[in-house]
Amino acid sequence: MKKMTTVFLLLTAQTLIASDTTTYEVKGMHCEGCQAMVKQQVCALPAIENCEVRLVPKKKNTGMISYSVKTGETLDEATIAATIKKAGDEYTLNTKTKKIKTH
Repeated sequence: MKKMTTVFLLLTAQTLIASDTTTYEVKGMHCEGCQAMVKQQVCALPAIENCEVRLVPKKKNTGMISYSVKTGETLDEATIAATIKKAGDEYTLNTKTKKIKTH
Protein backbone atom coordinates (compact mmCIF):
# COMPACT_ATOMS: atom_id res chain seq x y z
CA MET A 1 0.00 0.00 0.00
CA LYS A 2 2.85 2.39 0.84
CA LYS A 3 4.42 1.78 -2.57
CA MET A 4 1.10 2.48 -4.33
CA THR A 5 0.65 5.74 -2.40
CA THR A 6 4.17 6.86 -3.35
CA VAL A 7 3.55 6.13 -7.04
CA PHE A 8 0.24 8.04 -6.92
CA LEU A 9 1.92 11.06 -5.31
CA LEU A 10 4.68 11.06 -7.91
CA LEU A 11 2.20 10.89 -10.78
CA THR A 12 0.13 13.68 -9.25
CA ALA A 13 3.22 15.87 -8.84
CA GLN A 14 4.24 15.27 -12.46
CA THR A 15 0.79 16.29 -13.66
CA LEU A 16 0.96 19.53 -11.73
CA ILE A 17 4.46 20.35 -12.95
CA ALA A 18 3.98 19.28 -16.57
CA SER A 19 1.68 22.07 -17.77
CA ASP A 20 2.69 24.00 -20.87
CA THR A 21 3.39 27.72 -20.69
CA THR A 22 2.36 29.80 -23.69
CA THR A 23 4.00 33.19 -24.29
CA TYR A 24 3.08 36.00 -26.68
CA GLU A 25 4.19 39.56 -27.33
CA VAL A 26 1.54 42.22 -26.81
CA LYS A 27 1.91 45.40 -28.85
CA GLY A 28 0.78 48.74 -27.45
CA MET A 29 1.91 48.26 -23.85
CA HIS A 30 4.16 51.11 -22.79
CA CYS A 31 3.78 51.54 -19.03
CA GLU A 32 2.87 49.81 -15.77
CA GLY A 33 -0.73 50.97 -16.22
CA CYS A 34 -0.92 49.07 -19.51
CA GLN A 35 0.61 46.05 -17.84
CA ALA A 36 -2.01 46.18 -15.08
CA MET A 37 -4.92 46.55 -17.53
CA VAL A 38 -3.86 43.56 -19.61
CA LYS A 39 -3.11 41.46 -16.53
CA GLN A 40 -6.48 42.26 -14.97
CA GLN A 41 -8.34 41.02 -18.06
CA VAL A 42 -6.28 38.04 -19.19
CA CYS A 43 -5.31 36.57 -15.83
CA ALA A 44 -9.00 36.57 -14.82
CA LEU A 45 -9.95 34.10 -17.57
CA PRO A 46 -11.35 30.97 -15.87
CA ALA A 47 -9.18 28.56 -17.89
CA ILE A 48 -5.91 30.22 -16.88
CA GLU A 49 -3.91 28.71 -14.04
CA ASN A 50 -0.69 30.75 -14.00
CA CYS A 51 -0.40 34.14 -15.61
CA GLU A 52 2.34 36.74 -15.90
CA VAL A 53 2.27 40.04 -17.78
CA ARG A 54 5.37 42.19 -18.06
CA LEU A 55 6.84 45.00 -20.10
CA VAL A 56 9.74 44.37 -22.47
CA PRO A 57 12.14 47.27 -21.83
CA LYS A 58 14.24 46.62 -24.93
CA LYS A 59 11.21 46.84 -27.25
CA LYS A 60 9.23 50.06 -27.37
CA ASN A 61 5.48 49.69 -26.69
CA THR A 62 5.77 45.94 -26.19
CA GLY A 63 4.84 43.60 -23.39
CA MET A 64 4.81 39.86 -22.89
CA ILE A 65 2.11 37.60 -21.56
CA SER A 66 2.84 34.07 -20.33
CA TYR A 67 0.20 31.70 -19.06
CA SER A 68 -0.66 28.06 -18.55
CA VAL A 69 -4.09 26.52 -18.91
CA LYS A 70 -5.73 24.45 -16.18
CA THR A 71 -5.77 20.69 -16.71
CA GLY A 72 -8.82 19.68 -18.71
CA GLU A 73 -9.43 23.24 -19.98
CA THR A 74 -8.78 24.75 -23.40
CA LEU A 75 -8.06 28.31 -24.42
CA ASP A 76 -7.65 29.39 -28.01
CA GLU A 77 -5.65 32.25 -29.48
CA ALA A 78 -8.78 34.15 -30.54
CA THR A 79 -10.03 34.27 -26.94
CA ILE A 80 -6.70 35.63 -25.71
CA ALA A 81 -6.64 38.24 -28.51
CA ALA A 82 -10.23 39.36 -27.79
CA THR A 83 -9.54 39.56 -24.06
CA ILE A 84 -6.46 41.71 -24.65
CA LYS A 85 -8.56 44.02 -26.85
CA LYS A 86 -11.07 44.33 -23.97
CA ALA A 87 -8.24 45.74 -21.86
CA GLY A 88 -7.84 48.51 -24.44
CA ASP A 89 -8.12 49.00 -28.20
CA GLU A 90 -4.44 49.90 -28.43
CA TYR A 91 -3.33 46.42 -27.31
CA THR A 92 -2.73 43.75 -29.95
CA LEU A 93 -1.68 40.12 -29.56
CA ASN A 94 1.31 39.39 -31.79
CA THR A 95 0.45 35.84 -32.86
CA LYS A 96 3.74 35.46 -34.77
CA THR A 97 5.64 35.44 -31.46
CA LYS A 98 3.84 32.44 -29.92
CA LYS A 99 6.14 30.16 -27.91
CA ILE A 100 5.16 27.07 -25.96
CA LYS A 101 7.42 25.75 -23.24
CA THR A 102 6.74 22.31 -21.81
CA HIS A 103 7.83 21.82 -18.22
